[in-house]
Amino acid sequence: DYSRGQRIARIDQPFRQAEQIDWSVFRQRVERRGYAGLDGVGLAHSLGESAADEVRRLAGVEPLVVEHVRVDMARIDPSDARRRLGLPLGERILGAIGFIRPYKGYDLLADVWQRLGSSAPLLLVVGEVVGDSGWHVLERLERTGRAIVRPGYASDADLQLAVSAVDALLL
Repeated sequence: DYSRGQRIARIDQPFRQAEQIDWSVFRQRVERRGYAGLDGVGLAHSLGESAADEVRRLAGVEPLVVEHVRVDMARIDPSDARRRLGLPLGERILGAIGFIRPYKGYDLLADVWQRLGSSAPLLLVVGEVVGDSGWHVLERLERTGRAIVRPGYASDADLQLAVSAVDALLL
């Protein structure tokens, strides 16, 4: 049982077998992205004992094994969500929310935002970066002055707030 304020990572891929998880990504997070000193790792029960063994080996902590729980999206007033996130109320905001991976086209998004310049709509980017190239793309987006980048793990509540704050999602 973990309490508030502790640093917890989550591995929740219920539709994959443990053998299909890219453990190099988790290892990279442990080594280079601040997962050192974790208080725990939440692990979906469906991943099995081999995943728990890998967490013990890589992170040096006993995983908290939980059943996958689906969280329904709560209705949050868009203005309230924007205020809570510190976003402007009277401006059109597009969202790119979720894992930031090379194959998702963030490089193309950065190209478009660079070309549009100051006429680009405000872009909210929320999610965990996978791979070093993602950091470069986020820097390009930030340099446009029209992107608000919030990299890192986003809880279900964080994602609900971000989805509620934007006018449209870019998938």
